[in-house]
Amino acid sequence: MKSQKQMQDHEPSSLIPLHDGMVLSFINYEIRVNLEKKDQDILDKESTAIHSRIVEMQQSASAMQNMGSTMPAQTPSQVIEEGPVTVEAAQENLEEAKIAEKEAEEKAAKE
Repeated sequence: MKSQKQMQDHEPSSLIPLHDGMVLSFINYEIRVNLEKKDQDILDKESTAIHSRIVEMQQSASAMQNMGSTMPAQTPSQVIEEGPVTVEAAQENLEEAKIAEKEAEEKAAKE
């Protein structure tokens, strides 16, 4: 049976009896139930694998907490806002860049 809250929230009941080959149909999907018999050896192997994975995840989580070997964050360099550039100023900058380029070429040619 569903509780009143489960009915209001349209939650499925958690007390559905399952049997092998059963199909649970929902609006957008279906779930087919396949019950497998497992002996104690298989259950022990699976539980050992699960516990070793849990220990591995806990160790990696503790390693992440110890962040002493990582690089510290650096403050970003200061950004300077520049106003709009006039056409005349852009032409002057272009001429200065051309002059500097020619001087660098002449210096490289002498060497």
